[in-house]
This record gives sequence, C-alpha cells and structure tokens, in this order.
Amino acid sequence: MSNVNPNPERLLAIPVKKSDPVGLYRPLRKFVATKYSESDAQKVESILETLNNCRRDMVERGDLSLPMQRDCLIHYFKCLCMVDPLFTAISSDADADPIIFVWYDAFSSEHQNGVSSQRNSLQLEKAAVIFNLGAICSQIWASCDRTTALGRHLAMDAFNAAANFFFKLWKVFAKDVSATLDLTLLFAESAPPLLRSGLGAQLTATTPPQQHK
Repeated sequence: MSNVNPNPERLLAIPVKKSDPVGLYRPLRKFVATKYSESDAQKVESILETLNNCRRDMVERGDLSLPMQRDCLIHYFKCLCMVDPLFTAISSDADADPIIFVWYDAFSSEHQNGVSSQRNSLQLEKAAVIFNLGAICSQIWASCDRTTALGRHLAMDAFNAAANFFFKLWKVFAKDVSATLDLTLLFAESAPPLLRSGLGAQLTATTPPQQHK
C-alpha cells in the first residue's frame, strides 16, 4: 500500500504523537536483579530486550511503512502488558532508577505547551501507543485508493480500526491519565464519531454511481 494519497479531496488523517527516546532495558533489568535475584533478571532479559527494541523502532523508525508502523505499535503494546507488574513494583520503590516517559501533543507541531512527562507511568505510555495506533490507522485509510472497490474496502477496515482504538483510549486509558489535550476524555470521546462521519462522507463521494439498466 502506497503512502501517497491517490485522491484529491482533503482527508481526515490524524498525526501521531512524538516521544523522546528512553532506555528501558537497563533500569528494568537492574530493578529485577536488585529486588529479586540475578537469576530472575536473566530470565526476563529476552522480553526486556524486545521491549527496548520495539520502543526504539516506534520512536526512531519513521521510514517504516504505515502497516509496519502499526504492527510495531501492536507488538510494543503487547510487550508493555507483559511487564505491567514490573512497573507497578518499580513505581512503589523510591530507590529504583526512574523511567521518565515524555510525550508531545500530536496537534502542537512546535511542542509548545504540549508536553506530558510522567515518572514510571505505564498508563501514559499505553495511552500514547493506543492513540498512535488510531492515528496510524487513520493515515492508512487516507492512503487507500477509494476510487476502487478494493480501496474502499481497505479504507473501511482501516477506519473501523482507528475508531476502535480511539474508543479504547476513551474507555480504558484517558480517564486515568493526566496528560496533553490529545489524551483527554474530550478528544478520545469525540474521535470515533468524527472518524465515522468523515469516512461515510468520503466513501459516498468516491463511490461511482450505479448504472441503470
């Protein structure tokens, strides 16, 4: 699928949130080795390396295709869920090395008054990943050639996915995150119906008229 829009009309493609790089492997492994044992740390090395690599790709690999960016985000989110207990433990340990997640408002291009930074906040990280999954799916929709039946089918799938991710953001994550405007309940609640109305209008505009016999 090409990232070039073959349709001339303006599209509703949501920009992704940007984040600063952060190393996850060393502080998490150190915490496990110190709090539990070196043997336990060795057992989780593989998942911690995968987690670290997934986040690095998410932040730095802007050259990936949209579907690959989506798949990278999904893989990273699954890894985050696997280490959830670690973050719960590290958050309550004053002696543990802090992990600071920094995310910028997707709609503030200059990052002015649009930064959210929280110590050891896995909830913020998950919310930002879910937002970006919705944004990437909206961009996949925008890249579809909706002048063809296949393109309209792919567009529908991508837009439904985007709406579902934003619904999940509203239902599960936004209410517990004190962050930038794009992660608030107000945005998360308005995104799915806005996306669905935009999809319907665009598909109607690009659907060829029926031939009368």
